[in-house]
Amino acid sequence: MIWNSKNEWKGTSVALPIGPTTKYIDIINWDGGCQFILSEDKKLLKIENQKEINDIVDLEGIIKDIPTSMAAFDQYISIGWFGGFVYTFHISNPEDLYQQPLPPYLGLGASEEAEIKEFPDTIILKMDKQRLVGVYSDRTMVIFGRELEMETKIEHIVQNHAKAIHSIQMLPNESSK
Repeated sequence: MIWNSKNEWKGTSVALPIGPTTKYIDIINWDGGCQFILSEDKKLLKIENQKEINDIVDLEGIIKDIPTSMAAFDQYISIGWFGGFVYTFHISNPEDLYQQPLPPYLGLGASEEAEIKEFPDTIILKMDKQRLVGVYSDRTMVIFGRELEMETKIEHIVQNHAKAIHSIQMLPNESSK
């Protein structure tokens, strides 16, 4: 891990568990002073002091899909998955997941009653006090308003974006004036 502290680059080695197919998907800095690393095999690693694995949460038995992205704010973490799923949980209880609303179904035959609906994959998540923003593989961006700590409702949808969205940042409200 490498980070910048007071305009000085620092680094440390972290011994991450590696299996024959382990792929690390996302890393986030949590306000509580640690980092979380998410692996494709559904392991959520909590790293403290930039080098010590303090906890490993195995989400394998809880969710069947493959994780794709992660976001955190305050005491909550949201994880995006294939198939448009986004689950949010309190940091103290990762097994107690709240499923966010799915993005709009825009697949072929959307107006018909499809037997199997395939939603776009969640590829980017960002979260702050008021919103959870999800970007999906079909170039749709959904802005969820956070009503309660974990629960949200869809506030705005940006569809048919011309190009892929690779990153998003949340700006403070003062920036929009």
